[in-house]
Amino acid sequence: MRRSLALGIAVFLAAATARGQITIVPTYDAFISANPIIVNTLNTAIAQYTTTFTTATPVTIRLSFQNTSSGLGGSSTSGIGVSYSAFRSALLSHATSADDLTMLSFLPVQSGSPVNGSTTVGMSIANARVLGFVGNSAATDSTISLNLGLMNWDRTSIDPNKYDLKAVAQHEIDEALGTLSGVGGSVPWNADHSRFASAGVFSFSTSTSATAYFSVNGGVTNLVNYNQRLGNSGDYGDFMISGHVQDWAGTPGTTPNLNVELRILDVVGFTFVPVPEPGAAALVGLALLSAAGWRTIRRRV
Repeated sequence: MRRSLALGIAVFLAAATARGQITIVPTYDAFISANPIIVNTLNTAIAQYTTTFTTATPVTIRLSFQNTSSGLGGSSTSGIGVSYSAFRSALLSHATSADDLTMLSFLPVQSGSPVNGSTTVGMSIANARVLGFVGNSAATDSTISLNLGLMNWDRTSIDPNKYDLKAVAQHEIDEALGTLSGVGGSVPWNADHSRFASAGVFSFSTSTSATAYFSVNGGVTNLVNYNQRLGNSGDYGDFMISGHVQDWAGTPGTTPNLNVELRILDVVGFTFVPVPEPGAAALVGLALLSAAGWRTIRRRV
């Protein structure tokens, strides 16, 4: 019984101390700053990431948001390249979920990426920071452009002919954090190591007839199909239209929420905030009451 109590307390405290280690600092242009509804929606969108993920060491990610009159949404994201061996080692050291460990089993210890043999792997600056390749900086990691005239600014008053601001913003934030693909170039990016054509076969082709889907178990299970036809617009890291935030094109009047996108961010190096075991909070309370009988409990204010 004592062992179970100690474990429950440890899990609860780990969850409590892990929160807040990823900080996303947004900068808004004059148009956005002047509209509290937009600011609130963007802050809500950002908060979902900072409450969902954590890191081993504090990480600050800086995103700049601006209104635009073209397209629907877009992002300009900085990236770096690292050796495949360093990339794999970093993923291994940050592996905390079942998906992480399963995916790593399909990434062999060798000099070149199994995707196409490249000795270099690309990733966004934000992703590189989470994996420990770069330190925190005052520079902007990604500039996100939003055509706010085409969007519903909140989910209270929905114009069926407009797109959901929260979903469009999170689509671009996902890319800034680490869901981008290197398809079309010679260097695979982090997320391409969970991009498959079939079981055991990675997909890194620009052919419009090629198959590409997200899988964490070596291509055995297709979790969502990627956009393989850039004639559709969008990016290779986008999904085929399937009701997800990361679809290559949004659907007017709908309000999609993050789903499989979070699993992609998990396997590229982000760590889910631990969930307390059932009753853990109550166990902590009981432990404190018991301890109070024989020692003083000191609190740091």
